[in-house]
Amino acid sequence: MLCIAHPHSHSIRLYNETKNYFENYVHGVYTEISSGCPSKILTVYLEKWLTFYDGAQAVDNLYRYLNAEYIAKQRIPDLDLLFGGAELPKSPLLPIGELAVQTWQEFLVTPLLDSMVSQMLQEIENDRNGQPADHKTLSGVIQSFIDMNSSYGQVGKYRFYGNVFEAKHIEATKEYYKRVSEALLKVCTISEYMELIIEKIEDERKRSEKFLPKDSCNRMAKVCQEVLVRDHYDSLLEIIPKITADENKKGKFMYFIKCAFN
Repeated sequence: MLCIAHPHSHSIRLYNETKNYFENYVHGVYTEISSGCPSKILTVYLEKWLTFYDGAQAVDNLYRYLNAEYIAKQRIPDLDLLFGGAELPKSPLLPIGELAVQTWQEFLVTPLLDSMVSQMLQEIENDRNGQPADHKTLSGVIQSFIDMNSSYGQVGKYRFYGNVFEAKHIEATKEYYKRVSEALLKVCTISEYMELIIEKIEDERKRSEKFLPKDSCNRMAKVCQEVLVRDHYDSLLEIIPKITADENKKGKFMYFIKCAFN
């Protein structure tokens, strides 16, 4: 009688113990950050993330044999699974580097999101009001949201960032510039208003370029144009025919009005 025997595989044990190590380590970092000074949350988070991300990449390289010879093969049932020579994982296995950053996102970023995003938005509003923000830290935190999802491809890696930060940033920006436009229209002529909002839109564009991905910069510019220009279209259009002394100014005004509708 032919007996098919398979040596006991330690692969799933190694995977599970590595997974447990990541979870315990990340939980410890979460405890340290969450119990620390609230005003330092972004700075400390970024410092910890950069260390962890470098480590995750190094460990992924160290585990390249496990990634290639065990984890990748578990995605499709093989003979070991068919004949009972290996334990079928209860959930899909991830490459070790991906497992590390997914653990970071699940056990640290998700529970800290409200605090982190709130402070990020406050930093940006302070910057608009003349209190310079730490753009390097903002950029680093945003990039972490993207990098931890790089396995989802060029488009998919931005999804988490878009959902947890960009959408809220857009809403906060709309509310901020709505207040700005209402305040300016109470004290400025329409011509003065146009001069000021052109300056503010340019300031916002330059600010966004310091910490946002390129596509986000373009979307933020559109948000500003919509709130500051398009929402006041009728009033702004009335002033254009009256500007006769300065054709360059008229052309600039018309350009910004058209941009708001493109």
